[in-house]
Amino acid sequence: MDAKLVKMNKEIYGKACIYWRAGRYNKNPCKFMHAETPSPHTSYPGINAKSKICGKKHHSSSKIISKSKKTLVQKSEDREGTNVVVSKKSSRTICKYWTNNKCLYGEQCINLHSWFQSDELSTITELHQHKKAITGVTLLVGTNKLYSGSTDGTVRIWDCHTGQSLKVINFGKEVNSLISEGLWIFVGLKNAIKAFNTKTNLEYTLDGPKGRILHMIVGNNILFAGVEDGVITAWRESSETKSPFELAGSLIGHTKSVVCLRVSLTVGCNMLYSGSMDQSIKGIISLFGMHDANGKPILFSSCTGNLVSMYELPSFSERGRLFAKKDITSFELVADGGLFLTRDGTGLLRVWKWNELPKVASN
Repeated sequence: MDAKLVKMNKEIYGKACIYWRAGRYNKNPCKFMHAETPSPHTSYPGINAKSKICGKKHHSSSKIISKSKKTLVQKSEDREGTNVVVSKKSSRTICKYWTNNKCLYGEQCINLHSWFQSDELSTITELHQHKKAITGVTLLVGTNKLYSGSTDGTVRIWDCHTGQSLKVINFGKEVNSLISEGLWIFVGLKNAIKAFNTKTNLEYTLDGPKGRILHMIVGNNILFAGVEDGVITAWRESSETKSPFELAGSLIGHTKSVVCLRVSLTVGCNMLYSGSMDQSIKGIISLFGMHDANGKPILFSSCTGNLVSMYELPSFSERGRLFAKKDITSFELVADGGLFLTRDGTGLLRVWKWNELPKVASN
């Protein structure tokens, strides 16, 4: 009976408190350790400290992998004492405690304390005034105005130079997508699209879709809209005075919501690509492409798990990763300065910039 009690106490008191590790400890006293490894002088209830040596010579050595699977502890024991060597492997995973300001390890943490993993990127600023997920962001060509739409029912207009919110337009219902083309701003709502001419300040309603407008794109002077019911609806320019747009038709083929549209930019090849929740493109939330500071083409692939992977084309070698608290749902290229924007499910807009790598001098 005593032997069982000693074994149980040693198992309990030899473990680190999971609440302490998460920064949520509120119990005193606590029967678990508030340290990652026990001190060499730690004594356990019911265990005689002398019994751990027993006058015997130890020549054993062992390797222990911690639960994090990132830290290798090599431990050797002999009569003179114990030598512990800890080596850390670089991690490609963001620390979930750090994202909530609860990590206790600071610089000693084995996971990333950064929103990106790359030496070539840096953040410029963050715009965080939307109350819910951002569903669209676009920079109006020829101006310093940035537009963002959110499921909080608003579209915000930002000053790109100061980062200040200039105007808030309240629609009273979820804004599910947002794009611009020329002087036009298109706002995707439920069962309709609102079209705004920024020069004349005129507003038009494009009816026809059934459900939320989840994604829009313009190609060959045609506005395509991916709809919640799996249909892609298209409008083209019209000479009618009542509305500058007319319904061109619908593309039917997907069985679930259309969440991503792309028009081929290849000369002589007019193709529309669509991704859907019917797993036509499984696991991918959004795709985006641009050139880095050295002119190399980079593909951004946003996947489930709050992760964006960056690949250099055409080799597909990985160039880095971006992280967020919630999935990054879309990207927007800023025309000047190599800047780009990301938006995520928390309502956060983040502005990024490519860093120029130092050039190697040639002999």
